[in-house]
Amino acid sequence: MKRGAVILCVLAGLAQLLCAQSAQPFTAQRLDNVKFPWGLDGLSVVDGALRGSAGGLRVVGERAWVSLEPDTLFGRLLPEAEFIVRNPADGNLYYTVKDKEGSRLYLYRGGKGAHGGIAVEPQGWNGEICHPAFSPDGRYLVFSAAGDGGLGRHDLWCSRRVGDAWGHPVNLGMRINTQGDEVDPLFYGRYLLFASNGHCPGDTTYGFYSAAFPKAETDDRLIFYSYAVQRLPEPLNSIADDRGMAVDLQQGKGYWISSRDGHEALYCFSGSLEGIRYWGT
Repeated sequence: MKRGAVILCVLAGLAQLLCAQSAQPFTAQRLDNVKFPWGLDGLSVVDGALRGSAGGLRVVGERAWVSLEPDTLFGRLLPEAEFIVRNPADGNLYYTVKDKEGSRLYLYRGGKGAHGGIAVEPQGWNGEICHPAFSPDGRYLVFSAAGDGGLGRHDLWCSRRVGDAWGHPVNLGMRINTQGDEVDPLFYGRYLLFASNGHCPGDTTYGFYSAAFPKAETDDRLIFYSYAVQRLPEPLNSIADDRGMAVDLQQGKGYWISSRDGHEALYCFSGSLEGIRYWGT
């Protein structure tokens, strides 16, 4: 009996060792060979390519990730789109278009022209929808918006899908939102990542933060009053602005914009965020 237990412990140790050896280490670097377009924003990874917007021009990084070039596909189909994302649950393509009242969200249905899609209008919501992010199961839509009912300038809001409709957006509460700006939400597994310039008193630079995303059957349970918010560590954060993270889960890579070297540049990381998510304060 004891011999069998020893063998099981040895096998378990070997399995942990193999998993540790096979895990991809976390590394990060500035992409010095990328010509950074002025005003690049709205980063997302769609169909294996890094996409963003710069001065109204859609730009894309090809699979080699060494350059940013005009996005000939979505630039032709959705020339006015400022942000493009797929719902990971059903594969549907969504995009935002900015008008005089702010950014609006659309579901792409084919064809050309950014306004040719179907407007996504959560119940009772008349405000803008910036940088939408869908949970892995497709049940939740988190976005950034400024306006009435918020705690600061830009807050994070969440709408829960019920059938074919999206419920009334709920403010994610004072654990997440501050008197500053909370922007660029992103789901990473069961965690919600976002950028904020209001979580560190006296510091107005943007940095990345993380919170566990609750599973909720009703909208009133989505408020994050009891959830710890953690600042992500270096090298993802610095003393300068860090924002606009986009992750390619299939390739185990991520991208973000940082001004840590005195000017905005594109940075890339490889590996999993699992081991570093809750370091820092």
